[in-house]
Amino acid sequence: MIVKIFQVFFYLAFVVSANASQDNFISECNPGEFRDNLIRLSTNDPQLTKLTKSPVHDYAAIKEVKAISWALTNNTHLTELDISYNNTRDEGAKALAEMLKNNKGILRLNLRNNHIGGAGVQYLDEAIKLNKNIIDINLSMNDKIYGEKASNHIDSIIKSINRNRKIEGLFKLQND
Repeated sequence: MIVKIFQVFFYLAFVVSANASQDNFISECNPGEFRDNLIRLSTNDPQLTKLTKSPVHDYAAIKEVKAISWALTNNTHLTELDISYNNTRDEGAKALAEMLKNNKGILRLNLRNNHIGGAGVQYLDEAIKLNKNIIDINLSMNDKIYGEKASNHIDSIIKSINRNRKIEGLFKLQND
């Protein structure tokens, strides 16, 4: 009996601490539009279907992209995410890739000019192979993507997106 009570207490403590760490993304944000949108994303607001993040050119951009990624993990209503010109680098691409492994809503992702390199492209490639929804991704002007390995990941992303477009086309035909 004591062991059972301890197990329940341990589980509740774990759940509370997990939720507390997730709430840090919101509590660390300054009050304003970004914080409000983060709350709307995390609560899966059906009215929020497109989000364009204002450009930030310092390390704060990576922190904000990580927060957006956390908020979008289980969001099903946001279909377009534009994080162009935000200097997210590979670290931001990794956070977005982790989100894309679970997210079922995003169709279009704009990562133009974010200084993403080969490692970031690899993270995105692995995620998009699992994600059956992404039909458009913009990785242009990411000047750190070069070399044969990065090129192979880009080719793989293109194949995955083309697969998703075919799936989307079939779905539309079935529903017409």
